[in-house]
Amino acid sequence: MLVHFLNDRWDGTPQSDRNLYVDGATYNGVNDAAGAIGNAIGQSFTFADTSGGTTTPPPTTPPPPPPGSSTVIGNGPDQLALKISEDAYLGDALYTVSVDGVQIGGTLTAHASHAAGQDELITVQGNWAPGDHTVLVHFLNDRWDGTPQTDRNLYVDGATYNEAVVRGGAIGNAVGQTFTFHDLL
Repeated sequence: MLVHFLNDRWDGTPQSDRNLYVDGATYNGVNDAAGAIGNAIGQSFTFADTSGGTTTPPPTTPPPPPPGSSTVIGNGPDQLALKISEDAYLGDALYTVSVDGVQIGGTLTAHASHAAGQDELITVQGNWAPGDHTVLVHFLNDRWDGTPQTDRNLYVDGATYNEAVVRGGAIGNAVGQTFTFHDLL
């Protein structure tokens, strides 16, 4: 059993630390002592079905897209293209993209290695009015376990809007940062 904690956060003090705990579990009404795993980051537990029934195999997960691949979210004639990479640690970086406070598409998963200089292209389509628009790439599962090797990060390595480079669009580590693009038409 795996409880996947999507939005861990640590801002340097116990008072600014977001955690998720699994305090216990039961299976078919029977307590499972192994289910009390405490802080759910990177931990799992198993349980046994002793009923003698048949089980169905878990669904297969498709392989991740190769680095350099592209994903399109939203719809409309305008295109905001984001170059995304990650430092993966105990799983890939999960994130959402919002423009002017409105989320476009669902939860996305990064796969391109920042250390290897790879990027994935995320094309955000919309129909934005003339003027400035604010983009937030919301990093959902930040993790740091004390060293650079045990640190999950998400990066916005660059952005273009309708094929023009967005100044300030290369915000680096995406934790808590936004950038603005301007629509001329």
